[in-house]
Amino acid sequence: MSPVRSPRYVKLYSRIVTGVGRRLPRPVKNILKKVWNPWPLRVEIPAVAPRADAAGPATVDVLCFGIDAPQELADAGHRVFAFETVPSPRMLDGLRRERGIIAAVSIVQDPAWMPAAEEARARFGWPIVHEGTRDAIRDAHPKVSIVVVTYFNRELTRLCLDAVLRTALHPHFEIIVVDNASTDGTPEMLEEYVRRHDNIRAILNRTNRGFAAANNQGLRAATGDVLVLLNNDTVPARGWLPRMLRHLEDPRTGIVVAVTNFSGNESRIAVPYTTLDGMPAFAEDYARANEGKSFDIGVAAMYCVGLRRDAYDKIGPLDEEFTVGMFEDDDYSHRARLAGFRVVCAEDVFVHHFGQASFGKLPKAEYDAIWRHNQAHYERKWGVTWTPHAGR
Repeated sequence: MSPVRSPRYVKLYSRIVTGVGRRLPRPVKNILKKVWNPWPLRVEIPAVAPRADAAGPATVDVLCFGIDAPQELADAGHRVFAFETVPSPRMLDGLRRERGIIAAVSIVQDPAWMPAAEEARARFGWPIVHEGTRDAIRDAHPKVSIVVVTYFNRELTRLCLDAVLRTALHPHFEIIVVDNASTDGTPEMLEEYVRRHDNIRAILNRTNRGFAAANNQGLRAATGDVLVLLNNDTVPARGWLPRMLRHLEDPRTGIVVAVTNFSGNESRIAVPYTTLDGMPAFAEDYARANEGKSFDIGVAAMYCVGLRRDAYDKIGPLDEEFTVGMFEDDDYSHRARLAGFRVVCAEDVFVHHFGQASFGKLPKAEYDAIWRHNQAHYERKWGVTWTPHAGR
C-alpha cells in the first residue's frame, strides 16, 4: 500500500508540536499557533453515516515460515505470505513497509525457522503459533473488550461500529455497547448488530445513566485482558488496536490514549482532511512517521483509551458522581498515577473524533451547570484547583 502523503506544511507543523513544541514555553507556543495554525474547520457530523473505507485487509496477516500457506486462512480473508528461505530482519521490515503490514502472526513448525519468527515478534509484536488454524491465531492474541456508550446519534454509532469491525486488525475482541435509553432507533439497530455478529453484545438501559455509569456497566460485563473505552462519535483508523496494544505491553503504562483531530489537550494533532474520506490515508501516513512514539499526558480523554485488566483492577471503575459526563477522565488519569502507572498518549494510534456529538446538543445553561457541578466535585475530592487543559 502506498499511502497518500499529507501536505508538507501539516507534516512540518506536526513535527514541531510533537517534538520541539512541547519543550517551548507556553507563551511562545501560543504565539506560534496564532500566526501559523493549519487546523481546518471541524469535519461536520454527517446526517447519514457514509462508509469510511480503510485500505488493506480487515484482519491480521499471516507469515508462513517454511510451510505451505494454509488455504483456509486465505479463504477467511487473511493475506498469507510464505517464505521459502529464512528472511533477514531487513527483508521482514521491507515486506512490512511495502505491503502495509500492521498486525500479523507467524506460523512456525520447524525449529530452524524460529529465530526469524522470534525477531519479528520482538521488533513488531507479531505472535508465533505452531498450527495454521483460526483458533490458534485467535488464542495467540489477548482478548480485548471494547466498550461503547451510546445516547442517540444512531448513524454515528453505525459508522463507529462498522469502522471498528473493519480496522481493528485483531482476531480476538468483543464489543459491548451500552445504550442510555435512546429513542432514535439506536436500540433496534444494536439488536440487529448482535444478531449479525457473535462478538457484539448490547446492554439497553431504560434511563440515561450517564457516561461514567454506562461505561462501568460495560466494564463489569467485559471479559477481556485489555479494556478499551471508545466514544460512539469516533472513527478509528486501520490498525489502531494492535498499535495501542504495543504501548500497553509496558507494565509501567496504565492508560493509553489515541491522538485525534478533536480534543481539548495535547492529544489533538493537526490534520489536513476536511471530509472523512481523507482520513485513512492521512492516519496511516502519520502513524508510520510516529511509529512507537508516545509521551506522558496529564489527562487521557476518554474518546479512545485502553488499559490492561491489571491496571483496571488497581485503579477501579469510573467515579459515577460525575453526573452525566465531564471530568471523569481527569479523575481517572489522576487515580492511575496514584496507583503507580504512567498515562501516555500514543502518537501512532489515530482515531477521528467528531466531538461533542451528545453534549453539543445540550442547552448552554444545562451544559454549564453540569460542568460546574463536576468541576466542584473534582476539586473537593482531591483538594485542588482544577487547571484547564492546554494543547500542544
